[in-house]
Amino acid sequence: MPVVLATPAMGTRFELVLDAGFLPERHVYAAGEAALEEIRQVEARWSAFRSDSLLAHLQREAWHRACLIEPDDFVLLQMALGVWRASAGAFDPTRRDHDRADLGPEAIALDARHGSVSFKTRELRLDLGGIAKGWALDRAASVLRQEGIHNALLHGGSSSVLALGAPPGQAAWQVALDTGANAPVIALRDCALGVSSQDVQLASHGRMHVVDPVRGTPAASELCAVVIGPCAAIADAWSTALLVQASRPEWDLDSSTRSVFAGREWLIGRGRAGRRDWSRSGSEHHAPIHDLEPTLPLYALS
Repeated sequence: MPVVLATPAMGTRFELVLDAGFLPERHVYAAGEAALEEIRQVEARWSAFRSDSLLAHLQREAWHRACLIEPDDFVLLQMALGVWRASAGAFDPTRRDHDRADLGPEAIALDARHGSVSFKTRELRLDLGGIAKGWALDRAASVLRQEGIHNALLHGGSSSVLALGAPPGQAAWQVALDTGANAPVIALRDCALGVSSQDVQLASHGRMHVVDPVRGTPAASELCAVVIGPCAAIADAWSTALLVQASRPEWDLDSSTRSVFAGREWLIGRGRAGRRDWSRSGSEHHAPIHDLEPTLPLYALS
């Protein structure tokens, strides 16, 4: 039987499903607890609600001096800015003021030689909410690998998923995209999945939590973006970017391959740090996504 552990963090529930294999159960539990602690540490470092977080430190100090940060934190910022550039601003790691063009990611300066970050203006507000859950899963997975656990499924609130290896006797982890009996299923092995959509309850009250950072307009409520990526942070960020991109009026994509579930149009993509490929699934053929995935026609936006 797999070992299942969980912890609350970042306003949601993180869960680990660990295949013990031939490892002692006590070791697997200890490794899982260490991975959960890593998730809690990521939350503590990047929380916008703690005065002692790294984020709070950068907000206080980085506008008037370069701040040295840990290599892992530097990599996270590099990733966030990489997706921002490659997505034409559809993903944005700042709280952008549309009346101030100087308060976006353009005002973040990373110095790879010294491992430091600085802000060009005091008013910039860094916000890694669109990538932090995925990053926490990546860090937890690193802990598990170091402890000899190579088959596991990790998720944060079901919208960020990371698969290591596969369950015993199977080729991959089967991940359903919803709770319904006929929900689309995607097979994951040594890769990650990010899902982004407007919160249905918030949208019903006219409140949209996913907004185009460039235009200030809300992302479409009838779309759900799904991105498969090499790590959870990349999949997390690119799923938000895909949802925003697909909501722009100029979005034009051959939709000859389509599927539908729960009244939403599903957009499937593959995300990497410097590029992205999209495929669209909609309402015509009603083919399950897991049947489409092995030969998924990828569409390069650039």
